[in-house]
Amino acid sequence: MSAQVSYSIHDCTHLHVVPVIASFDHAENVVPLYVRINGSRYKIVSCVLKEKLASHLTFNCKVEDGDYQKDLTLVYFYTHHSWAIPK
Repeated sequence: MSAQVSYSIHDCTHLHVVPVIASFDHAENVVPLYVRINGSRYKIVSCVLKEKLASHLTFNCKVEDGDYQKDLTLVYFYTHHSWAIPK
């Protein structure tokens, strides 16, 4: 009998779940467009897929914050259809 390891967003205490508007296509490509953090909405101006694993995707993004652009890491969990950012 082998042990089965479960990896989900619930196991990640270092992440905070956030709402994201994203584009999905038939080829399973995902592009985050907007994110809401602490009640503020940010437009994602660029995004690069950093890591693709069986449980999740990790993106390095740049978001508009007024006249500035800030770096943001976004994680998308396939099984939960949820997005998260590092705490």
